[in-house]
Parts: sequence; C-alpha cells; structure tokens
Amino acid sequence: ETLADHDLSLPTSRNLPDRDFGGQVFLRHVAANVPWAAIGDSGFEQRRTEMARATRGIADVRVIRPGSATALGLDPHSGELMFAFVLEGRATLERSGEHPLGPCDAFVIPAGEAWGLSSCSADFELLQVALPAG
Repeated sequence: ETLADHDLSLPTSRNLPDRDFGGQVFLRHVAANVPWAAIGDSGFEQRRTEMARATRGIADVRVIRPGSATALGLDPHSGELMFAFVLEGRATLERSGEHPLGPCDAFVIPAGEAWGLSSCSADFELLQVALPAG
C-alpha cells in the first residue's frame, strides 16, 4: 500500500534534478513543458523525457507523433526490449504483416527487427520505452 503525507516538509524547496538519493534519481516530466522535436527528416516528431539520465542508461522513454508524414520506418534496435503503447489516435503497425492499432493497444519489437507505422491519424501519439536506453 502506498500512502501520501501531504503535511510532510521536504528537505529543500529547490529543484535539484541531479541530486542522488542513495543511488536513486527522481524525475518529474511535465509534457506540456517539453517541446516537440523533429525525428530527422522523417516527418515525425518526438517529445523526449529525461528517463535515460534518471536511470543512468537503463531505460529511455519518448512519445512520437506524425508531423507532416503519416508513415514512419524504424531501424532495428539492439536493446533488450522496445515496448510501445498507443496513447491516442490510430495507425497500422508494419511488422510481419499489417496490424491495426488504436488507443490503449501495446506491442513489443524484438531486437534486430525493423518495423514501421503507416496510416497514422493526425492525433496519433505513441509512448515508446527502450531498455536499455540508447
């Protein structure tokens, strides 16, 4: 069970994002404060988190969305795991065939396998988690 103590005073009122708490670094990601950036010249955009820094390279997390394109081809990864979760919109996963995706759908891509997205709706957003980061 997890409980909150709303009356507890924290040790400092300063924001210290690099502070290490006995080997644990905390991350506060406010999506509205992070700008979207182009993914190369793919026509897609990404909003990165600081998860790779906070986990010292164990995990990386980003959200991707279509910008000026509706399809995106992605190279194979060499990590342990690439997990994705559809936050909004619709698309087609291109991997060993075509697989329609909608809100709350999730999938995993094994290392060494190329994949892509096509027919992405304008409101499509995909949460992508990579282990290890990079």
